Amino acid sequence: MFRILIVDDDVDLLFLGSSLLKQRGFDVFSLSSVDEIFEIVQSFKPHVILLDVKLGDQDGRDICLELKGNPETNFIKVILYSAFPETSVEYSKYGADDFVVKPYEFNHLVERILHNLDRLPLTGNLKL
Repeated sequence: MFRILIVDDDVDLLFLGSSLLKQRGFDVFSLSSVDEIFEIVQSFKPHVILLDVKLGDQDGRDICLELKGNPETNFIKVILYSAFPETSVEYSKYGADDFVVKPYEFNHLVERILHNLDRLPLTGNLKL
């Protein structure tokens, strides 16, 4: 079972996204802030992280840079998403693997997740 970590400060969207992904058979962990993200990544070992760009006073792009700059987490697929389409410009310069605009159509989100799961490395620290 693939593991998805969702990080979004909008608790309604977090609950909805988490519930729908669980219905699709994913193992999902949800965070409404980035305070514990690195500890959760180490313990939950997600295959994909859905990371909101605007997280209160935090920027998901900076978190993405940290994750992608760490050899223990750089192979995890990170999909940034935001209600501000202009934040999609140059998302890859932050190390993100993909970008989705909110509000997203759920089937499109699942399509992007599956696309990135198909691109998982064959090696790495990730245990399936």
